[in-house]
Amino acid sequence: QSRHGAIVGIAAITDVMQEHVSAANQNSIRNLVPSLEKIRAYRGRGGEVVRQAACDLLGRVASASSWTFKEATGARYLQTVDECARHTTDSIQVAAADALR
Repeated sequence: QSRHGAIVGIAAITDVMQEHVSAANQNSIRNLVPSLEKIRAYRGRGGEVVRQAACDLLGRVASASSWTFKEATGARYLQTVDECARHTTDSIQVAAADALR
């Protein structure tokens, strides 16, 4: 559960302090969800809450007006959100829909 809490915290900081996050930290935050997928953090115990937190983070990063990212990154984010939207758990589907706003 600590991984979930860390992701939620990063999402909250990203939302509140958009302009004050350094370029290096923006890069790290942008790469967080692909890193979670690489280590298969969505599987096993706690995977569903990690998936919800990842959707929340993606939504906040995408809405950060001062942040730029490559088109490939946007496509990767959209793929992740799409996978979450097709998940069997309602709360993950809602988190995916919220990320698209």
